[in-house]
Amino acid sequence: MSLTAQQADRVLRLFHVPSLTADQRIGAKCSWCTIPLNERTGRIDLGGAGAWTPHACTTCYDARRTWLDTYYRWLDHTRTCHACQRADRCLTSLGHRVLYLAALGQVDRPLGDCPTCRHPIQPGDRFEPRLSDGQSGLIFGHTHTGPCPEAAVNRHP
Repeated sequence: MSLTAQQADRVLRLFHVPSLTADQRIGAKCSWCTIPLNERTGRIDLGGAGAWTPHACTTCYDARRTWLDTYYRWLDHTRTCHACQRADRCLTSLGHRVLYLAALGQVDRPLGDCPTCRHPIQPGDRFEPRLSDGQSGLIFGHTHTGPCPEAAVNRHP
């Protein structure tokens, strides 16, 4: 499932806007980093209607586009790779993971919990992306590959 630029824009507009201050709701400040928006910072329209017109600075928007792109590239790979489907080691998947973790670090998003063992996924764990539908939109989650590691099971009683 490749993600087009138009689809990425739609996902960012619909699912990745946090609770906003008044200045953020009217597009005066970035929806993510809260800096005042101007020609120097860029001012990217995130959609909206009426009094709700959120915008983003170029830096935040580009970081989130990169995060989303690396997530989908890795997800696409895991869905078609025989080694990944068997939870075997895969160097291509490892490369996607490295790029994804670098992008994730730029957008301040947690890895979240594994839906199988319900424990937080750590960067050192073996895991892969897991896209699912939530009550209010897509959930860009992750799951351990193969059996959940013993360390994850014992991390939190």
